[in-house]
Amino acid sequence: LSTLPPLPAAATATATPSPSPTLTATPTETPTPTPTPTATPDLPPRLAYVSNRSGAPQIYTIFADGSGDTQLTFAGRNDRPFWAADGSQLFFASDRSGQLALWAMRPDGSEQTEGFAAPAALNYSLSPDGQYIAYAGAAAGDFDIYLDNSIWAALPGDQIEYVWAPDSSRILFENAEGPQVLYTIARGGQPLQITEESYGSWNPTWAPDSRRLAYASTQDGNAGIYTFDLSGGAVQRLTPMDVWSQAPTWAPSGAAIAHISGEGDGSWGLYLVSADGRGRIRLFGPVFPEAPAAWSSDSRLLAFILHDGDQELALIAGDGSGFRRLTDNSADDWNPVWQPR
Repeated sequence: LSTLPPLPAAATATATPSPSPTLTATPTETPTPTPTPTATPDLPPRLAYVSNRSGAPQIYTIFADGSGDTQLTFAGRNDRPFWAADGSQLFFASDRSGQLALWAMRPDGSEQTEGFAAPAALNYSLSPDGQYIAYAGAAAGDFDIYLDNSIWAALPGDQIEYVWAPDSSRILFENAEGPQVLYTIARGGQPLQITEESYGSWNPTWAPDSRRLAYASTQDGNAGIYTFDLSGGAVQRLTPMDVWSQAPTWAPSGAAIAHISGEGDGSWGLYLVSADGRGRIRLFGPVFPEAPAAWSSDSRLLAFILHDGDQELALIAGDGSGFRRLTDNSADDWNPVWQPR
């Protein structure tokens, strides 16, 4: 700060000074303190899932601590939930209007709206960037993959199961004609065959970088988990040859792949293998063999399906700690999907 100049010297007074007035102090009003706002605690992560506990399949949500188990849909059959990328909407398939259509609602179940419908359609999905709707449709005879009402992937036989790449550039899909064969196709491109007809391949999942994929395959005899590099075509088996493994799901961090393997006694366990195949651990068992686990967005937790006579939801951390059963009823609960955070 600059220095203020000195005040000039006062002139010498010659007159008799007037008495100084008496000053009355004015009390200063003490300001009312502004209350410190109370921090709203973060809610635990939330999952959507499907249950038939009320009869037909319906959409439910539940928090990761087991609280807030809430039924959101009631009319018709409702399944295959998935979240918008920002977590603000929950999409699902419903037949309540007379045909299977893609619907949307808020996370609390409000504002349920029919968004898109196509004749003879299954497996609606929205691209991760929210720009495109895909589905499996049989308008032309066999089931083909459609993109916004135009055939995208058409091969002999049926193409029903598919999965979007995280960057929305392409999909992976299965050809269900004969042995299951995996293909990938970019928007506006032609199908690229990934696996061969001489063996079966299924349960494809993308790496978060959209450049690699994992899948289950019998290409070496006993089914195992494999990765495929789109840039160079390199294939690697990650699981032991002496156990049957399937249902892989790649962690959002890219570091590990969850999968399900046979236990040797007729049961199945949930396992984790590093993406380079160098380490593998068992997390829990018994689990439902055909249901891939679902990763939380921070790669810390896995939601999976217990197999104890019926199907129930459970959670476990990626290091095998913190097991928590989320549902316990006489019905089946399945298809858990985490709300993005």
